[in-house]
Amino acid sequence: MNLIDESYNTKKDNKKVFLGLGIGIAVLILIIVALVSYVSIVNSNKVKFYVDAKQYNASDYLIQKDGVYYVGIENLTNITNNGYKFKSGDTSAEDDNKCYITNSLESTFFKVDSKEIYKILEETNEIEYYTLDNAVIKENGKMYIPITGVDIAMNTSFSSNKNQLVITSIGWRKNDFTTKNNVDSSIVWNTSYSNDKLLRNRLAVIKDDTDQLGVGRIKTETDSKTKKTKTVIESSIITPKYKSIEYVEKYNQLIVESENGDKGIIQLSEENGNFSAKTIINPQYKSVKPISEDMFIVSEESIVADAEGNSKTSEKYGVIKVDGSNRNTILPMSYDKIGIDASMYTNNNLKSSYIIYDNLIPVMQNNLWGFSNLKGSIIIKCKYAEVGCSSTNPNSNVLIIPELNGIVVKDNKSYEVISRSGKSLVSKLEINRIYKEAVNGSDQYNMVLNNGKTQNIVDYYVNSTKSN
Repeated sequence: MNLIDESYNTKKDNKKVFLGLGIGIAVLILIIVALVSYVSIVNSNKVKFYVDAKQYNASDYLIQKDGVYYVGIENLTNITNNGYKFKSGDTSAEDDNKCYITNSLESTFFKVDSKEIYKILEETNEIEYYTLDNAVIKENGKMYIPITGVDIAMNTSFSSNKNQLVITSIGWRKNDFTTKNNVDSSIVWNTSYSNDKLLRNRLAVIKDDTDQLGVGRIKTETDSKTKKTKTVIESSIITPKYKSIEYVEKYNQLIVESENGDKGIIQLSEENGNFSAKTIINPQYKSVKPISEDMFIVSEESIVADAEGNSKTSEKYGVIKVDGSNRNTILPMSYDKIGIDASMYTNNNLKSSYIIYDNLIPVMQNNLWGFSNLKGSIIIKCKYAEVGCSSTNPNSNVLIIPELNGIVVKDNKSYEVISRSGKSLVSKLEINRIYKEAVNGSDQYNMVLNNGKTQNIVDYYVNSTKSN
């Protein structure tokens, strides 16, 4: 009886051993598969990679992480036709986890582990933020972006079909269209860089016999008899009737100007490859500029009298919001200026030149600054001579102090830090300068007092609130 029990127990133990081994092997296989799928070099035998109609070895340019294709930023700038040069770090210092690409017209900035990228437009000095589907990564000392983000980041178009990944730069596409045997004379090629970006979707500015402008879809076609290829207008998206057109990449909108100089907004839309256009603001303003998808700074010109009684032209600004067919006035056209130059504060976590902390609009009236909320209520009265403290180094300039939800302003005498409601956060001090610096990998905000002493603003605030 004991022998039978021992035999039974031995078999039972063996089954446990084999079961344990089986589970261990299965876990090991899963770990190996996970590691391989986490970051792997793309198999160039399976994936075909094309840039500007030329095939490249996919394994030299692409990696795959968690099922997402990434392309090397520096490598891609070397093979596209958009004139970009790759730079490590940012504009002020070397940084292994940052880089940017630049041409004579714009610069695009990237940071490892961040989905956010931003562009500085050289023509207008404006800054635009975009969000990628996945964060920028770094592998083997190189920085990669998700391939689905190259359209915005590098002014290219991207398409995929089964195992084919295709990138086409607007520079190459423009050259390809214009070097055909015949090019439709209605297509306008001598246009702005922002309008060239329409080529990502094979759209282009077109004109009629009187040089009125519109937008059309263009294509190439080959004559069956002569075998010659030509570029033609496939369809008209916007009938030519405007004096000027300016494409706004951020919101896929067009600022259009009528023959009498008034400006409005047209929204472009795409569905299943078909493009349409809808006028959301009729040309009726001296100027119009989108600050979000549905909010716009508008202006009108008026004649006013100066101190001596002489007449002069004055342009006043306001904000409207478009909700379907409704046009709501957020701010009346009574302001000298709306918004600040965000390119002066590129290292200060600003996402917009026009909306601070997602709710405050900087406004100037009678040469003094204040803030309105998005509903048009003046939260902070126009009483400050300056907003922000800037120098020649944008990396150290300060407009906001995120740890305090603070805003840097200046009256006639010194700088001050106020809350989003206008309350003084650092008071009873005469401050000559406020600046930002990196200390041990963290941002630090300092103030220089009239007596020359330097203090950490956040520490000062914390200590002062404790003492009260």
